[in-house]
Amino acid sequence: MKVMIEGIIDKNGSLVLTIKSPERFFKKPAKKSYANEVVAHYCDKYKETYGTNPVVTGKTAGIAKRLSSQLSLHRIKNLISHYLKMKDSYFVSRSHDLAVLESSINKVNLSFEMGLNVTTKQAMKQEQTQMSVQAARSWLEPGSDT
Repeated sequence: MKVMIEGIIDKNGSLVLTIKSPERFFKKPAKKSYANEVVAHYCDKYKETYGTNPVVTGKTAGIAKRLSSQLSLHRIKNLISHYLKMKDSYFVSRSHDLAVLESSINKVNLSFEMGLNVTTKQAMKQEQTQMSVQAARSWLEPGSDT
C-alpha cells in the first residue's frame, strides 16, 4: 500500500512527520450515475399519464442525477410511477413536474409505502375539525386554552 508522508516543523523547530492514507489525497471514483435511465422512465410514465412527452431541460437532468445519487434505480422508478398516478391537486396543477417530486419526496414515499394519500382539501378539513374541537373545549372548560 502506498502512503503519503507529510513533514512540518513545529514551534520548537522539530520535524514532525505524519503518515496519511492515499484516500485523503486522491479522489474516489464516482458511482455510476443512472440519471439517464431515471429521465427515460419519467418520460415513459409521463407519456402514459398525459399522452405527450415532458419538456426535459438541464434542470430535469440535474434532479434525476441528484435522485440517482441518493436512491436506488428500482426505488426511484417505483416512486416516479406512483407519483404520476397521484391525483393531488398541487401535483396535477404542476403537471407532475420532476422538481415537485423532488421537493415532495417524503409525501410521495409515505403514500407509496403506507397507501396514505392526503390531499390539500383533506388536510384543510382535518385542520378545521381540530380547530372546532379546540374551540368547543375552550367553551366547555373555562380557563382552558388547549
